Amino acid sequence: HQGAQAAAPAQQQTQTVEAVTNVSEVSSEEVLQLQNELKTLKMAITSMQENGGAPRPKKVSTKTREGNFQANRTQIYQVLGEATHDDLREIKSVWVDVLDILDVGQKALLNNSEPVAASPTSLVVKFEYGILCERAEEDAELQEKMNNYLEKVIQKRVQLVPVTSKEWPELRQDYINQMKNPKKASSADEDSDDSAAQPTEEDEIVSKAVEFFGENIVEVIE
Repeated sequence: HQGAQAAAPAQQQTQTVEAVTNVSEVSSEEVLQLQNELKTLKMAITSMQENGGAPRPKKVSTKTREGNFQANRTQIYQVLGEATHDDLREIKSVWVDVLDILDVGQKALLNNSEPVAASPTSLVVKFEYGILCERAEEDAELQEKMNNYLEKVIQKRVQLVPVTSKEWPELRQDYINQMKNPKKASSADEDSDDSAAQPTEEDEIVSKAVEFFGENIVEVIE
C-alpha cells in the first residue's frame, strides 16, 4: 500500500514535466511565427519608406468609351473637297462584304461603323465612340485587309479617316460654312465683278453640299 502511495506522486511529477515541455514547445512555435510576422511587417514598412508612402497602386486606365480621340479636321476637309456620291456609293455597296472578311475582333470593331464620305483615295468612317476610332486608326492589319479586299472588288485602295458620330455633324456643317464664307481679303477695295459673282459661287457650293449631304442636313448660315 505504501509502495502504491509512493508511485502516485512520481507519476504526477512525470505528467507535470511532460505538460511543461509541451507548453514550452508550443510557446517556441508561437514565438517563431510572431518573429516571421514581425520580419514581414518590417519589410513592408521599409518598402513604403523607399516609395515615399503607401505602396503605389498599378495605373488604371482612365479612358472612357470616348477616349482622347479627336478627328483629324484637315484630313476630313480634304476628303470632303474631293468626295463624290459615286465613290461613297461604291464603298457602301461592298461594306458588308468587307466586314465578313475580317476576323471576329476586327469585325466587332467595325460592326456599327458607317462610311459617310469617300473620295477616290480616302474614306471617312463614322464610329459611335472615340475609343473605336483610335483602335481602327491604329490597326494596320485591319486597314490592310480592308484595302486588299477593296482593291480586289472595286480596284481601289483608300486611307481610313475615322470620326465619331458626335463630331461628324459639326465637322460637316463647319466645312459647308467655310466653303460658303471664305476669309475676306484684307483690302477694303474689291472688284465689283468679283462681288457680283460671289452669290453665284456660294449658290453653287450650297447646291453641291445639298446634293451630297441632303437638304435636311445642310444649314445655310448667312
